[in-house]
Amino acid sequence: MVPNIAFSPLTAELRRDYLAFAEEAFGPGSYQANPAYLDWLYQRSPLAMGYEDCRLALRDGIVVGCIHRMRMTWRQGEQSVVLPSVHNTMVRPDCREGAGGLLIAQSFRGEQYAFVPGAEGAVAEMLRRLGFKGQNITWWMLWLRPLAAAGTLVRTRLRLAGSQRTSGLQSSVPVAGEIEELVDLANRGWSSTPDFRPWWNSGLFLWRYFDPYGPQTVLVSLREAGELCGYGLMSFGWRHGLLVARVIDWRANQRDQVVRLFSDIRDQASRIGAHVLLVGSGDTTLTEWFGEAGWKEKRGSAQSFLYGRDRSNYPARVSFMPSVGDYGLEAFGPASP
Repeated sequence: MVPNIAFSPLTAELRRDYLAFAEEAFGPGSYQANPAYLDWLYQRSPLAMGYEDCRLALRDGIVVGCIHRMRMTWRQGEQSVVLPSVHNTMVRPDCREGAGGLLIAQSFRGEQYAFVPGAEGAVAEMLRRLGFKGQNITWWMLWLRPLAAAGTLVRTRLRLAGSQRTSGLQSSVPVAGEIEELVDLANRGWSSTPDFRPWWNSGLFLWRYFDPYGPQTVLVSLREAGELCGYGLMSFGWRHGLLVARVIDWRANQRDQVVRLFSDIRDQASRIGAHVLLVGSGDTTLTEWFGEAGWKEKRGSAQSFLYGRDRSNYPARVSFMPSVGDYGLEAFGPASP
């Protein structure tokens, strides 16, 4: 155990120290060091509980670790429960032994449920010891511009890559009346009725996907005879010089509609300039359709985890989309004033 470690909520007095730590730990220009991220997560969310919902590790009064929590509504049977999606855990290397586990334990203390969108290796093993159960999420991958991607990777390795900018990326805003249709489809459009899944309302859906200070997403809608029958929400980000489009939430009523929806999604991602398209889901039946359609499964992805305080009432079947806690590849809006 590292001596002189204390734990504290994020306060106004610690905000500047946190931002300096985040820039050092996550990298210059990272969204974790963007004040807009803090405001979006802890002030603008309909479920926000203030900056204090973020937990910090301090050594001799200096910020050496952080863990963030995004509160989301889930539905178990006919009951709704608000739980934290725990993410962006970071501790300085010289303070990780002992402090990392205690910081994670702080993040779900007193909670009925807690969700971790992605963990692997030692962190995943630690979560299992703390009572979390692994939840499978499958990612499928499709190359959109393989020749351009190969050339970009070569230039990146030679440090000749150009600027990482997108030509058509901006958050979509649903037209009047569309948000209610999207929420309705989001809540009922699973392959079957799971025991435990995210549950949306209009305010939460607008905040998560379309808030000007939040992650930027692109909406693709599918309609038949004027009725919404499918949608996809894409985020974009750079990895190794490649522009990656990720479908972080999607629904479709029928299998043939999935085919048409993802044809439209692929076309939109290509127009924006993405090199590769990823789609993820924690719903087993939905992801099976991609294997049948010839998509390539992305191996080695981190596993998601769910904690339930009452182990006798642990959900038997959990379904979710990456958006309930994962925005590592999403571009955030401008820093707040």
